[in-house]
Amino acid sequence: MKKLGVMVCLLLTAQAGCLAGRWAELNAQIQETARQGRYTDATRIAEEAVNVAEHEFGANHPRVATSLDTLGQLHVLSGQASLALPLYQRALSILEHSLGMYHPDVALSLGHLAGVLMSEGKFQEAEPLLNRAATIFEKSLGARHAYTVTVQASLGSLYLYEGRHALSAKRMDQVQVVIDEVPGGKDGQFIGALGDLAGWYEAQGQWSRAERYRVRAVAAVTRESGTEVDELFAAGPVEALGQLYLEQLRCTDAEPLLQRVFTIRERVLGAHNPAVAESLRNLAWLAMVKGDDRQARELLIRAMTILEEMLGSDHYQFVYYLPFVAGLYRSEGRLVEAKALYQRTLALVEQYLGRDHLQSVSLLNGLATIDVAERRTADAADRYQRALTIAEAVSHDHPLTADSLVGLGRLYVTQGRYPQAELVLKRALTIRERMFGSSHPMVADVLEGLARVYHELKRDSEALALEKRIFEIYSQQSQCGRKNLLARFTAA
Repeated sequence: MKKLGVMVCLLLTAQAGCLAGRWAELNAQIQETARQGRYTDATRIAEEAVNVAEHEFGANHPRVATSLDTLGQLHVLSGQASLALPLYQRALSILEHSLGMYHPDVALSLGHLAGVLMSEGKFQEAEPLLNRAATIFEKSLGARHAYTVTVQASLGSLYLYEGRHALSAKRMDQVQVVIDEVPGGKDGQFIGALGDLAGWYEAQGQWSRAERYRVRAVAAVTRESGTEVDELFAAGPVEALGQLYLEQLRCTDAEPLLQRVFTIRERVLGAHNPAVAESLRNLAWLAMVKGDDRQARELLIRAMTILEEMLGSDHYQFVYYLPFVAGLYRSEGRLVEAKALYQRTLALVEQYLGRDHLQSVSLLNGLATIDVAERRTADAADRYQRALTIAEAVSHDHPLTADSLVGLGRLYVTQGRYPQAELVLKRALTIRERMFGSSHPMVADVLEGLARVYHELKRDSEALALEKRIFEIYSQQSQCGRKNLLARFTAA
């Protein structure tokens, strides 16, 4: 939801031109320093603007709310959303009392506050705020206005995070109708909605549709770029497209995008910032996929050090970091440490999102793999079955459904249950071929399991045919290597 008004708060300071006094001068300075990427200076000036507004206009004047909103948006753009929370809360209270409960500016403020709450994993608190904002915008601006559509898309994403897939689909269907009719050159008004819609399709494993909307969002922010603050705004959609490519093991496409985002964030925000940590995590993911575990470990240590110092060790954002470290430990045979991290992450997911959330699936699969290595096959079977049930509740053809089926098939192989292994691995193969095509490493991963099954069943000619196909797939891979499939974690 922060995308609803990423630039709105800063643009509101354009009112300064028609105002008198010190507050107007400060607002002009905020604009200029932010455009130059001097965020520390802009934040300091914005803090002074709040004090001046309170002195000149009174503590409950709408201009105080404008200054609070501007200061909050600077924190959000700087990757420190938690600092914006009390500012947005106070701004909302001022606007509700001064403008009334149903003013569009109140809806904007509701959206900003909801965005911060969602970034903190507080989805239940964000939902009523987004619903209020949607109602206000629809009544005051119409159902097809960019602000209305953006709030609806944010609600769709919120429902998706919460596992309320029917409600999410309903919202996203409404959003897509409008988005698909947006004329050329007008995407800049719908960047947030484009991102949320792409994210919804990614969650369904529909990569081509997701890519279509990600590319549109990147094109829109690229057209609008030119200043440092615009570059920082553009980094989000560019990063999301890079993550989508990496999820598909398209390293050549992903790497320049992720490197570009890291360079922008480090230059504009400095090296010690949560947004820079996010970029480091993505580069670590890339390194894992390319087989450079040493570099991945170094990048993850840097990222998590920043995150822990800035946000604390139990922050919701660690859900997106710990599985990468667990994956590294697992590949190194450090199973006790990997297991502890998977369990810690699973506890965070269950705390913020509930016990049967889709984000639990990859964690359960990781724990089940460790169970197999430790010869606790009954525990492994229980975890794989639970993961499969959660994934299938979203879609029987979901990518995480395939992941769970692959794990279950491998378990059956260790138990000598070859006919059952063949059934589940064939089903996983169908899903992955549909998602990735017939010549992808994720497909070869399933073929390896099937080849082993065929050998055990004395169907050697079928096994040899699969092994030939596996060799052909891996021989085509130049960057995303053969033995690095464990690097495929959910990143967004």
